[in-house]
Amino acid sequence: MLKTLFALAFATLARAADVRIVSLDGGAGVNLEGYDIVELKASDDDGLLDRRPELKLYTRLERGLGPGPDRSLLTRLTALERTIEPFTCRPYGVLYVRLKTTAGALDVYAAQLAQDQRDAPCREQRLAQAFELAEVVERRSRRRPFLLLGRAHGPQDDAYLLLTELLALTDVGSAGRLFVPEAAARWARAETAAGLGVDARVDLRLLTAVPRVDPKRRAAALQAVQTSIDRQISASLKRERFAWIPVYGLALSLRQQRLREKLDSLRVRVETARVRALEKH
Repeated sequence: MLKTLFALAFATLARAADVRIVSLDGGAGVNLEGYDIVELKASDDDGLLDRRPELKLYTRLERGLGPGPDRSLLTRLTALERTIEPFTCRPYGVLYVRLKTTAGALDVYAAQLAQDQRDAPCREQRLAQAFELAEVVERRSRRRPFLLLGRAHGPQDDAYLLLTELLALTDVGSAGRLFVPEAAARWARAETAAGLGVDARVDLRLLTAVPRVDPKRRAAALQAVQTSIDRQISASLKRERFAWIPVYGLALSLRQQRLREKLDSLRVRVETARVRALEKH
């Protein structure tokens, strides 16, 4: 009897439909009918649900803080849970949503890490944010499969390379937009479409996979995060050399002290996670 029930359950998953995802670079006029999740520029989202008949059944999951200040996320699936968790090292944060699918609940994360500005590279900050993103995923999804929508700056983006080590992820289609656990890689594929962005399809048999993280790889990645935090603390101390300037110096000093307090707390979390990974190795 149990074998029969298991066989029926597996057969149901095997027949489950795909989840279609599109991450747009532009192309607001593209026909979006048939996509379950749509990620696009916020500027292209203005009045979109009203203007586009094919999107009348869609819901805007978030606009702004989650995927980034210039991105929106839409879905026609039912959201069972939804929340935003801001990064300690702002700006931005992580949007988490659990979606109802024909094969069960699917966890989806969307995040945009800090962007480099002219004469102000954000590499160290991005590495710290990658750790916080991994923390959110581990706390909410534990050993469940999930999808991560990101925006990597090319195949050698240090932050996303670090993230793939922390969570044992695969960059689907090497597009830097869709990441899934390595154990579920065969159930996802993505293609870059000229003038459109990334068109992805995820087989819901992905929900049968059990994500596994290599403790050795994870410990090495956490050491890199710890080093990046140390560099941020050192840079903060250097900024205080202007603390002698009246009024401005006091405000600067207080701001840098608050930043170091946050970074110290974050460093403790990273060190704790690294010790645990080493214990499992």
